Amino acid sequence: MIKLDETGDTLVVSGPYGEMVKIIPRLKGLGFRYNGADHTWSAPKKSLTDLKLKNLKKLINGDAPAASKGPEVDLAAVQEVFKELAKEPLFGFRTQLLNNGLTLGGDTYPFRSELRAAGGDWSTNSEDWLFKASTVNVAKLRQVFGKIVHQSHQNALRSAKVENLLSAPKVWTNLKIHLAYDRRSKLVSVAGDTRPLKDVIRDHLPNVKFNSSQWEVPRLATSAEEIEKLIEALDDLEAKASAAPKVAPVPQTPRRMENRRGQACKRCGVYVPPGEGYLVQSDDFDYDDEERPANYDVLHKDKELCDQKLAEARIRHEKARTIQQAQRSLRDLAEKREHYVEGKGLTPTGNTITIERSGYGSGVSVVIEPDQHHFWYIVGNSADGDDWSRNNIGGHSVGYRLPLTDEARVLIDVATAGQAPA
Repeated sequence: MIKLDETGDTLVVSGPYGEMVKIIPRLKGLGFRYNGADHTWSAPKKSLTDLKLKNLKKLINGDAPAASKGPEVDLAAVQEVFKELAKEPLFGFRTQLLNNGLTLGGDTYPFRSELRAAGGDWSTNSEDWLFKASTVNVAKLRQVFGKIVHQSHQNALRSAKVENLLSAPKVWTNLKIHLAYDRRSKLVSVAGDTRPLKDVIRDHLPNVKFNSSQWEVPRLATSAEEIEKLIEALDDLEAKASAAPKVAPVPQTPRRMENRRGQACKRCGVYVPPGEGYLVQSDDFDYDDEERPANYDVLHKDKELCDQKLAEARIRHEKARTIQQAQRSLRDLAEKREHYVEGKGLTPTGNTITIERSGYGSGVSVVIEPDQHHFWYIVGNSADGDDWSRNNIGGHSVGYRLPLTDEARVLIDVATAGQAPA
């Protein structure tokens, strides 16, 4: 049985769900809100007039009929309307037919109120309006769709004018810029030495944005009239630049600032102490990014010194590469199954030379026997994860014994260049 509690300033309606479900639409219409904690419907007493309160009591007592559900929706007929609208060719908009539904996307912002009134739900994920056959207002949807079709025709005309105007790129030689339209990306772009002209470009193309190296504006975000005015302004500037007398530039010594702190040279990579180099602007500096601070690199004042350091670095690099190649060749020559010596705790004697030093049990050394006929190639094998069962040298290394051929002598000499015997 449904109960009405009138104590206090709030009206509370409660009862079994099977009976409440019949009057819930009427309760919503009277301003009642559901309270999930105690499964009741409540509303401020002052929000209901005496007449509304009287009708509420009749509703609870069963004297008034519950709200009707309204006429049944012919889903098939609505779906046919959706199919008809989806076939309409649109420019600047997109439609997709769903099962008992239709989506509409594109430049729909000017029509948002009418689309919502027609039963559309906006999806922020897909940026489309969704219309369901069970909730759509077909008459209002047809009305707003007619406006969208008209706007589509206007978009097509604007686009055609822009494409015809920029069928070929416009070039201004003295200004060192060009204006073009890309059919693939559907963007109008201004590229070249645009920094002195950025205010002119912004004034004539309000929706333009700078992207990496050029100014861009979508085809539907501008008009042929705006582009024509920009072309006229650039033509005037081009004429003034052509009429200006050509004055030969006076050679000037560029003003350079010394480095106040030590930094690696941009050219040779060698450390430049404070005061011994010049500052130069970094290659990634963007003139049009006003919020980003300027970055500077350092160059040696003495270019000959820089060239010398570069040459020394190349020599060191070649020497290191030669040593590494010799070490790899010596390892490939020695680490063969036939050169492995079975045993445990072997102690080779002779002249020991370190090839690779390591503090983690993986160093490499060679031991040349006194008779100069054989040598040992010893690899540290005591790190975590190594197979310690193969260790035959002192319990911590693997040793290979092989003849000291002329090839082996050359590889040992090159691989140990600059290293003294241990």
